[in-house]
Amino acid sequence: MQVVLITNSDSNEIRDLFIRLQAGLPLTAQEKRDAWPGDFTKFIIELGGKASGKKTWTGHDFFRKVLKGSAARGNQRKLCATMFMQFYSRRNNKYHPESFSSVNALDVDNFYQHHVAFDSNAETSHAPRFREVLDGAVQLLGDGRRPRLEAHMGYNVILLLDVVMGNFAPSWRGQFIKAFDQFNAQLAAARKSKDPSDEYWSKYGSMTGVAASSKGRVELRYRFFERQMLQQFTELVPLDTQRGYSLGERELVFHRDRGVCQLCRRAVDWEEAEIDHIVPHAVGGKTSLENARLVHRLCHARGAKALEGYRDEDVPEGSVDKPWEEERAPGSKMKLDAMGKRVSTKSLADAGMLPDGCQFVFRTKKVTVLAVFKEPHRFVYEDEFGTQEFSTFRAVVALKASPAHVWDNTEVQLPSGETRSLDALRAEYIDVFGSSPADDDEEE
Repeated sequence: MQVVLITNSDSNEIRDLFIRLQAGLPLTAQEKRDAWPGDFTKFIIELGGKASGKKTWTGHDFFRKVLKGSAARGNQRKLCATMFMQFYSRRNNKYHPESFSSVNALDVDNFYQHHVAFDSNAETSHAPRFREVLDGAVQLLGDGRRPRLEAHMGYNVILLLDVVMGNFAPSWRGQFIKAFDQFNAQLAAARKSKDPSDEYWSKYGSMTGVAASSKGRVELRYRFFERQMLQQFTELVPLDTQRGYSLGERELVFHRDRGVCQLCRRAVDWEEAEIDHIVPHAVGGKTSLENARLVHRLCHARGAKALEGYRDEDVPEGSVDKPWEEERAPGSKMKLDAMGKRVSTKSLADAGMLPDGCQFVFRTKKVTVLAVFKEPHRFVYEDEFGTQEFSTFRAVVALKASPAHVWDNTEVQLPSGETRSLDALRAEYIDVFGSSPADDDEEE
């Protein structure tokens, strides 16, 4: 007979564990993750807090004093882990629009496994910056003057502070608090009225219920929060006086201008995006958000005028790097081309196999989701709350259902009236082209 000795200084946890063992109830997913080896497990326990045996980790004040919710059964540690996943993915991918990460149970497990060799003291782990941002959040919002934040708002605060902290003069702090309180007041009114014409309800409040933690909803809420907050900031003054725009400014301008080139008025992919000085720097134009505009790389002035704008040589081309998601689906039917690359919807679009106006239909027994494809590579989704655009169909599906099997359950209705499965179109692509020129979409 095997005997296991469990020690814990928290009498409530001991009592809870005894009751569950007597009833045959299993450990929660987070309690199992707490047993994983490696520094990442320790990092999350230290920040999220845990009482075990003679040692107690009180946790960071952000989770103890700013966020609301119970610490029982690893809830705070789970929230800490999923927040860090979003934070890490965005920084690791230089704020690429597709860098928001899925945080379902399997992805969290895979993130733990992928980061067994995690070094919480290394700058490349982004752990020191995460601690710094948590400290900043406590300084701003830990004064007890407002109710504790719900989890969805905690994500927003951490992600936006990461963009502005250390990149802009500290005058933004007072503006942040004022804008934050105003946002929450308008959100509270919208959640009470549930008026579909109120964008605080249609674009935020309605997305805090079912599937609130899905990647698509986390991203949509944050984009709306970011935009509303920035509209209240009278001025953001970059700390660095260099003529080029920082990655944080690039992120803000891209979404402020809604991903549309301010010269040709067409959609801009992140990899093709550049920031241009409206008043050229060479003639005294400031490197400020007010003097910045989003442009295509090809629309950006060349030759003697090339020095008038910002070119970010460090932004990676191609797909974002989220290996914990890549590892998630053993047995997946993912279609690969002759070069071993994923055949994406962008590959199909570039090959002329997705004409402008065709409809993508995701259908299961419980839900049907429809979006219209628009060149060069946008998906337009419309419901009772209005019209929205996404860079992938997967993000559209995430609004209503789990996107885990998007490509198994999607049909494409062509303008000719013909309906083809996405699987069949990809197979045809491989037969015709053999290899894929693009791998910058994550529809699978």
